[in-house]
Amino acid sequence: MGAEDFSYVLEKLPGAMLFLGGTPNGIDPRKAPPNHSNRVDFEEDAMTTGMALYTSLALRTLGVMLD
Repeated sequence: MGAEDFSYVLEKLPGAMLFLGGTPNGIDPRKAPPNHSNRVDFEEDAMTTGMALYTSLALRTLGVMLD
């Protein structure tokens, strides 16, 4: 996003910014409606994957290791 300002946070604190693709299979992401459009369509399974990814990163950062 042109208006994304998270980079200013990363200048002060260690971190990373991740983008999770949520465009449904078979749709060209370059032609898909943008996230803030009333025509947006998300691949529901991507949300589960994203939650697992972000949870894992948070737990790892806190020193909690899962088997």
